[in-house]
Amino acid sequence: MSHFFANKTLQQPPTYFITIHDGTSESLRDYVCKFNVATMITKGVIDEWAIQAFIIETTHQYLIYIYIGNTPSKLLILHEMVHKLLKGDEVRNVHVDSSAPITR
Repeated sequence: MSHFFANKTLQQPPTYFITIHDGTSESLRDYVCKFNVATMITKGVIDEWAIQAFIIETTHQYLIYIYIGNTPSKLLILHEMVHKLLKGDEVRNVHVDSSAPITR
């Protein structure tokens, strides 16, 4: 019963997406995590609204550039695109770190 009450108190209205902002010092990964939580606790998520909110509130310029003229039609597609971008950033960061000389 307590699980039911907890679930009911977490539900947010669809306008909740407007309050999710990408901070200037926040990584894209942190913003994506925060946005994913918002989609889980928002009542009646409409893909189009969620996608527009994500694009409008992000400060990641390359991501904005990708979505101009190529806006995903479903939230699932947006998640896949963002996760591919994050995976590419991780690979690039590992490559940059591994090219540094090892000091002993």
